[in-house]
Amino acid sequence: PMRLGAAYSHLIVPGAWRLPDGQLSRTFMGRVDRALELQKEHGATMVLTGGRDDGFAALLYANARGGCATLPCLFENASTTTLENARETARLAPAAASLLVVSSPYHLGRCKAYWSRFFYPGAVDVAAAPDAPATRDPCRGRVDAVR
Repeated sequence: PMRLGAAYSHLIVPGAWRLPDGQLSRTFMGRVDRALELQKEHGATMVLTGGRDDGFAALLYANARGGCATLPCLFENASTTTLENARETARLAPAAASLLVVSSPYHLGRCKAYWSRFFYPGAVDVAAAPDAPATRDPCRGRVDAVR
């Protein structure tokens, strides 16, 4: 997080792709895992984003990891781009006072810019999910992190 000691009302997880079997990619799992750690620290509402049921799949993953049991979690399945992730977050949590967007290191600048379009720019921070060595997913042709 950019502001040390800051309290956040909402933690946002931008969607990432899923594997052909429907499981979250390692990149997406890393984002959710880091957000779960931060949720315990901040007691914040988590917003899981991503169209094509990615937000719901992330919610199921978070629940399986013990998250969202005592702290609120929201999800959306309408967005298909990072900008749409931000727009849908604003629709789900219009009164969010301070947001921490948890994503991959390469994605943080875009997240900061896009969420700042929908929320007061000073209220949006970003945090990196762990970045593991990359490998190509032969089924999707995309780069995915190795755990």
